[in-house]
Amino acid sequence: MSYWQYLRGMILALSLMQDIIDDLQRALPLASTQPQALLQGLEELNYTSQSVQESAQRIGCIIHDLKHFSRYGLSNVKPVALNHIVETALRLTHNNVKRLQLQLSLHPQLPAIKGDELQLVLINLIQNACLAMDKPHPLLTIETGVEEGRVYLKVIDNGCGMQPHIQARIREPFFTTRREQGGTGLGLSTTNKILVEHGAQWLIHSQPNIGTEMKILLGMCNEA
Repeated sequence: MSYWQYLRGMILALSLMQDIIDDLQRALPLASTQPQALLQGLEELNYTSQSVQESAQRIGCIIHDLKHFSRYGLSNVKPVALNHIVETALRLTHNNVKRLQLQLSLHPQLPAIKGDELQLVLINLIQNACLAMDKPHPLLTIETGVEEGRVYLKVIDNGCGMQPHIQARIREPFFTTRREQGGTGLGLSTTNKILVEHGAQWLIHSQPNIGTEMKILLGMCNEA
């Protein structure tokens, strides 16, 4: 049985369970003599059913995203929606982002960009920002917009920031300041490689103890 078949069966079973719960709640009398424990049990069952159903649907979305994400490569160049890439990357990094305050500012009528999917770039930037914010009140800001005929993406954190000599080397393969924590130094160098292949511009502004802004400028799909 495939993942999709399993998830469809789970969602169907949960939907039937929810119908049963709704029928029981309608059938029970509302008199004061009704056992309170039974009412509480039904409420808990109802909440559990809804939570599991939402989780199953989210798992389905993640599996779909991962299957699509694994096909990365520039052989399938097509117009893509940057805001959709942001939404996908946030689903895939949910466990990292959930401990933070997230601020989204996505342009509602963003032109499509030219290239393949860029989830890996954004995932790397989000993960890097999350690691930099080991502090109270971490804030991650993701912004999209249009500037001077190009589409831009910003990933901003209020983390530890970088000294100039570190900032100058973060695009290098195998360079990392987290070697003792298992860092490989491949995340941002891979990001740089993908952005070069897309003809994108990557701007970095960072201040120690204040935070970092990663800004990516991408061409629109209607460019010649």
